[in-house]
Amino acid sequence: MTVGGDTFISAMMERAGFENIFAPRLRYPEVEINEVVAQQPAVLLFSSEPFPFKEHHTYPFRLMLPNSATLLVDGTYFSWYGSRLLKAAAYFNNIHRLAVQHLS
Repeated sequence: MTVGGDTFISAMMERAGFENIFAPRLRYPEVEINEVVAQQPAVLLFSSEPFPFKEHHTYPFRLMLPNSATLLVDGTYFSWYGSRLLKAAAYFNNIHRLAVQHLS
């Protein structure tokens, strides 16, 4: 499952400087891993919300997409409204730094 372009999460991803490769889809579509591989994303974000992804969940993607950064992220910055967003910009900058380090 991923996020479509009509979601708050997708809007936050864009504000964070990421491109949602599944933005043309709506809501929370189910996708096959081969669909993700076909897109060859530079960065894959594995969120703690609403499903608490862990490092072992990233393994199949790291094998199939060795040139992609796979990052575990705090999903509250992408999916929670309100005062939590005050710290989101600094958090998003840190994610970008980590992605660039991985891709270098």
